[in-house]
Amino acid sequence: MVGNPFNLHKGIGLTAKQFHYGFANALEEDAALEAWRTFHVPAPARALFQAALANFTPGAVTKVDYRKPDRAPLLFVAGGSDRTVPASVVRENYRRYKTGTVEITEYPGRSHFTVGEPGWEAVLDNTIGWVENKTA
Repeated sequence: MVGNPFNLHKGIGLTAKQFHYGFANALEEDAALEAWRTFHVPAPARALFQAALANFTPGAVTKVDYRKPDRAPLLFVAGGSDRTVPASVVRENYRRYKTGTVEITEYPGRSHFTVGEPGWEAVLDNTIGWVENKTA
């Protein structure tokens, strides 16, 4: 994917095996395959290249102002079994924010595909409740 610069302007897909490992690892293999068949679509590689090269690109579009004074409320949602963005990475991102309302919720045992796993309704309800509380 990112290793091939010719992919910059292409849509990049995952194999069913890659999807199961990286996104839906909390699901059994057959459930992950069904999720891949139902939900997987190739994504633009450009964003992956931008993120991968952000530390080497002055003024990168992916640069974050951690001290932005007028930040909207921000909730980080971490999956304890997420292999794509591990909970440790989400916690580190959360730790860097210095202004505004920034909170984190971690769901042990959930993968990156948390909205496709059993019990996703509770995650959604908690997130909606958080948003309603912060915007009331």
